[in-house]
Amino acid sequence: MWLPASALLTVGGALTLVAFAYFLAHRQRWGYAILAVAAAALCIRAYASADLALHPWDERYHALVAKNLIQTPLTPRLYPTSPLPYDYRTWTSNYIWMHKPPLALWLQAAAMKTFGVHEFALRLPSVLVSTAAVVVTFYIGTILATPAVGLLAAIFQTFNGFSVDLASGRRVSDHVDTLLIFLFELGILLALKGTRLNATATGIGLGAACGFAYLTKSLPALLMLPVWAAMRWQTAQLPSLLRDLGIAGAVAAIIAAPWTIFTVITFPLESSHERGEAMRRITEVLEGHGGPLWLYVAEMPRFFGELIYVPVAIAIWSVLRSRNSDGRQALLLWAAIPYVVFSLCATKAPGYVMTAAPAIFLIQADVWLWLWRKRLAAVQPAKRILFAVILFVFAVLPARQLLEPTGPMEQRERNPQWARDLRRLTMRIGAEKAVVFNLGQNIEAMFYTPYVVYPDLPDAAQARALQQLGYKVYVFSDGSAPLSDLPDDVTVLAPE
Repeated sequence: MWLPASALLTVGGALTLVAFAYFLAHRQRWGYAILAVAAAALCIRAYASADLALHPWDERYHALVAKNLIQTPLTPRLYPTSPLPYDYRTWTSNYIWMHKPPLALWLQAAAMKTFGVHEFALRLPSVLVSTAAVVVTFYIGTILATPAVGLLAAIFQTFNGFSVDLASGRRVSDHVDTLLIFLFELGILLALKGTRLNATATGIGLGAACGFAYLTKSLPALLMLPVWAAMRWQTAQLPSLLRDLGIAGAVAAIIAAPWTIFTVITFPLESSHERGEAMRRITEVLEGHGGPLWLYVAEMPRFFGELIYVPVAIAIWSVLRSRNSDGRQALLLWAAIPYVVFSLCATKAPGYVMTAAPAIFLIQADVWLWLWRKRLAAVQPAKRILFAVILFVFAVLPARQLLEPTGPMEQRERNPQWARDLRRLTMRIGAEKAVVFNLGQNIEAMFYTPYVVYPDLPDAAQARALQQLGYKVYVFSDGSAPLSDLPDDVTVLAPE
């Protein structure tokens, strides 16, 4: 299905802003140029996030937990209360929800407390964070290469479909991975800036970002430290590098420890189980997310364009043949470490390696500009044309996913009927203390309503127990299951 006019206008506006950024960059006004690119990124991410319905994995769970955090910031809950028994080991239906650390959810809760409980408020932190990540990529590129490399990498990131998918809640780990990627590259930027001062400044910046990243997605955040060590190995003396890492580790621990200790004491079963699950992902395939050792490398064209291996190969070749390529070497090591580490893990998901994405955008941009210089130096018209075609393909293919029929700019119903029906549920039931049964979209229903909602039918004992607790019991019925065993005062609702 072709893109709607509104999506085409959004992309057209973003391209206009990028053209303006080129005009500014040509005049060496780099600060204004990156602001124009950031405005383009904001437009695309805001458009993709404007759906008036929750996405199934994992956004609906994050949304519900964030909504409940508004009332109890230190008690992450999936269900608002637990009137019926539950299995604390099942993250899709338990009560105390420890499946992800709280930082991304706290940001969502703060946004919804400020702007109201609705979908765009839920996604607003990710829209802003994903836009800010584009700016961070520019400044890293400016330090490791040139402002032109940084700006082009920021443009690649602006139009990267997977980054937009994450920020708009369409991919597994969505808002959590969006914040993790931003904090990961922010830590690298702060450390790079800190090296111009001293080890203390480097360690504090790196450690603060690492600590907050740990509160976003726990163990994957710790890769920030070996990535930094690898990037600095060739240019820093060992004592200085060890001071960087020691200070960073201490600062990260100071930030992450209070929540970790609090949850171990307050929610011992849930926290212990989730720590175990995090370790099991290394050796076991969980939830069907497995694949061969080379899966992530094989999937690179899907996320970075079909020709991604070409700039990576050119970057590797240039590092091997030249001793004056510290920036490229640092970027290659940054990209390689997440890919190697998570390729060795049994459980695999695309978002796991995306902390390497900023480095890959910078590698692409660096090689693109190198080819541009080759084109300008070419004497024969045929070579100029060939280079122009290659450059165009290099620039367009990474953005292909953004414009695909199933991409974040796709034609779709912004406010689907099922979401409208769930919002009207409060009008049908009212302000009663209620439990609703037999509603398949129970997670979404609890986001849109104040009720406890279960996906299955209750038995008579459960219905009576709930009534004794003061709940009004409602059951959805489409006539496919008998309800004769339920108490007479259970209210049966027909689907609209």
